[in-house]
Amino acid sequence: MISRLPLISAVLAASFVSHLAFASIKIEVTPKPNPPESGENSLTIRLRDDTGKAVDTAKVDVTIFMPSMGTMPRMDEKALVEPQGKGAYLAKFDLAMGGTWELTVSAEFEGAKTSAHYSLTTGVAGVSSRGGSNTGAESSAAQALDIGPERLQKIGVRFVEAKTLPMKRDIEAVGVVEQDQTHREELSLRYSGYVVKQFRGRIGDSVQKGDPLFTVYSPDLVTAQSELLLADKISEDGHSLHDAASEKLKNLGLSSIDIDQIRKTHKPIRDIIIRSPLNGTILDITAREGASVNAGQLLYSIGDLNKTYLVARVFQQDIGDVRVGQTALISVPGAGTEPIKGKVNLIYPQVEQGAGTVNVRLEVMELKMGLKPGVYMDVAIPVELGNQLTIPSEAVLYSGRHRYVFVDRGEGQLEPREVSVGKSIRGSVQVYSGLSEGERVAASGTFLLGSEAQLRSALPKWSDVKSSKDKGKSSSPDKSMQVKPARAHE
Repeated sequence: MISRLPLISAVLAASFVSHLAFASIKIEVTPKPNPPESGENSLTIRLRDDTGKAVDTAKVDVTIFMPSMGTMPRMDEKALVEPQGKGAYLAKFDLAMGGTWELTVSAEFEGAKTSAHYSLTTGVAGVSSRGGSNTGAESSAAQALDIGPERLQKIGVRFVEAKTLPMKRDIEAVGVVEQDQTHREELSLRYSGYVVKQFRGRIGDSVQKGDPLFTVYSPDLVTAQSELLLADKISEDGHSLHDAASEKLKNLGLSSIDIDQIRKTHKPIRDIIIRSPLNGTILDITAREGASVNAGQLLYSIGDLNKTYLVARVFQQDIGDVRVGQTALISVPGAGTEPIKGKVNLIYPQVEQGAGTVNVRLEVMELKMGLKPGVYMDVAIPVELGNQLTIPSEAVLYSGRHRYVFVDRGEGQLEPREVSVGKSIRGSVQVYSGLSEGERVAASGTFLLGSEAQLRSALPKWSDVKSSKDKGKSSSPDKSMQVKPARAHE
């Protein structure tokens, strides 16, 4: 049974396309400029009847819209349509911004109504067909699928109205806790020397600002201190020589307390004490007692692990709905604790190669648990999509790249119609084009209805075969063309 699904879907798509081909008015569209661009655009529309004759006196309406995305509301535009003669009509409209726009062309002529749905994208040549619907008296018999009320009830078909409702979705991502780099210090020296004694030598030790880490001996630093003492003997405060010697020691990293001690004792400090620059935890150490160190060499990394943020890996197809300032819910997998709140404060400008994700930095607003760097967490970012035309997800029949619904036309008649839909969210799907608010669609049994549509398209072939057989023709029909009545209605 499963192996036949692709074949059935393909036959259904061909069947629906054949229904749409019986329109009493045929529509052809060409954009100008081609490809479309932001600003002024036009559309040349050509109408012909089934015989190929140009239709000059039709009433033509053209509407253009871009669906709402995230916090951006839906944008609608109605084109100005002017007859050009010989079945041609010129529709003029403006595109407020670049991107993909949905387009509906409706034509009415002598009681027959036809509509076709397209999408056009700025920078991309041509338009893409999104299907059509026809409600003229001449075309209704060709398009309607006459099931009958009783059979619809037996199949269990349920109808719902297409409604405009507020939609929202949760963007789910994996987050990794990272230490806030603005609360981290990389400790190095501005001179070469030797580590004499080490007071804090283990990664993970907690330190307070001003705590001694190690002492260092530097011949260059001792020489600079001696220059200060010599300047004190031969000059007074404010003298250029004295100021130059003091400034040199400050540039080498000596504190004002150390400089005052040198002047008070009249002796250079041999072993300088290096202290912690902030409260935090030792994250990395390269200095060891007795080892030589060079100017600029990284010796200690100290960071405040209470200052962290979360980096969420959001897939690139979802990043368009993420905005700075949005609230996120964060939870530790399997922890069984209440989610904590976070806020988006940065969307990184690049996509991670090979992963197809964009990093989104979250500031943790309610710290109820220890967030150690490297911890993985679950992230959910609620996104408001605004008011959207929606139908149940089960109302849509998927066939390759095409999407169909069955529109209720009353008295057991259904119209297969191609639609353009978005993502399925919590059992509902957003409809971009092909359906109007208030229209009733089948919300259950759509696959059975699709199978019925396929069989109904085959029945005329079987009837022709039976008729020719009754007339006593010698040639027997091809068995592959026959459809048994019992099978067709089981």
